Amino acid sequence: MALTTYTELKASIADWLNRGDLTTVIPDFITLLEARLKRHHAVERSREATITLDAQHVSLPTDCREVGELYFNDDTRQGPIDLMSPSALAKARGINGWVTSSYPRAAAFTRDGSGRQQLLLAPTPDTSYTAGIEYVQTLTPLSGSNEDNWVLLEHPDVYLFGSLVHSAPYLKDDSRLATWKTTLDEALAELDALVDRETYGANTLVQRPQRAIG
Repeated sequence: MALTTYTELKASIADWLNRGDLTTVIPDFITLLEARLKRHHAVERSREATITLDAQHVSLPTDCREVGELYFNDDTRQGPIDLMSPSALAKARGINGWVTSSYPRAAAFTRDGSGRQQLLLAPTPDTSYTAGIEYVQTLTPLSGSNEDNWVLLEHPDVYLFGSLVHSAPYLKDDSRLATWKTTLDEALAELDALVDRETYGANTLVQRPQRAIG
């Protein structure tokens, strides 16, 4: 059986459990796994993009979980835009006299009325600027309207055995739990090592940088 879509994953989980009466709860097993994955370094995939800075408050990319760097890199200016807390930004604004509009030198993380992450810039942009942003993508959950994501497409064993592990509390005393858990832990460890190699190269002893968390 193929294992590249949400629909196929649910069918495979039912086959592995040898149960045809779990249609309504199998999505819960997948959701519980995804909650665990969002707390795991293994799914912290970095992405580089551009962002337009044209107001005091600017929305972050919709798939942004954590921001690592914000910077200018064009023919006019180059260098980092400092990331700091809102209180530190307010202090820096006063110390540096950032009371008039100009190009942004620093940014802080805040949230809009809907709770969505955004950047608070100082000074307030006096025109539209394009900046580079390096950030960690959030894991997009699977659903009927989102049939796949990069973890399912590239590492279906993580999704399958992780979902099986999270079925155990519901099914109670499943003797296969230890095997499923061992397989999941091995897959996550291998994925974790792969992410480190992709991010830091062969020298995985390099300490991961601290990220500003929104």
